[in-house]
Amino acid sequence: MLKVEIFVALSLFLSLIYFFTFKWQPYKLHWLIKGCSIIFLAAFAFCSFPNSIALVFTLALVLCSIGDMFLAYSEEKYFIHGLISFLLSHIVYSFIFIKYTGNISEHIWEKIILFSVIFVYFSLLTKVLYKKLGNLKIPVFIYMSVLMCMVMSAILVINFNYTLILGAVLFAISDSIIAIQKFVKSFKGSAYIIWGTYYLAQLFICSGMLFALNH
Repeated sequence: MLKVEIFVALSLFLSLIYFFTFKWQPYKLHWLIKGCSIIFLAAFAFCSFPNSIALVFTLALVLCSIGDMFLAYSEEKYFIHGLISFLLSHIVYSFIFIKYTGNISEHIWEKIILFSVIFVYFSLLTKVLYKKLGNLKIPVFIYMSVLMCMVMSAILVINFNYTLILGAVLFAISDSIIAIQKFVKSFKGSAYIIWGTYYLAQLFICSGMLFALNH
């Protein structure tokens, strides 16, 4: 188990390096540090999850890592490449969550409230972004729809737990801030918020899903 935990420690270490070196970016191989922080989480998932899910869950994290490296290397040049990578990761996550859907009637009121809040949130985000997207309206809306489905499917996973749900919600928040600062208005400190919410999202999704499968 200690060997497996080393992967999490390395992931955290690299994520903190990336977080605290924003003001010097871009520097040589900063994009690789960003990508490897998630790759080590993928290694942890591969070694820790049951065989029935390990490979697929690892694939989702690897796709996220590829998207990270595209955006860190050159967001302007590889934005669509990054968008596609994350779109595929959300599809894989959704597939996993749907596969492990629990009893929908359990915690029904919490689920209804969460579904309603998420739907309203994405509706408002769509309204804010709509006039700013230009030629990217269709790909961004497809991405947002898949992201919303991923968050909603996380709510339905067996052994209803807020760690997994919080991870999915943080992922949506991180992506929302990326969209706002890219298409609406950039603001100081956005990079810190984006990376902080995103990395915690991956960590919570990983640990939350592991908890759901083991209880």
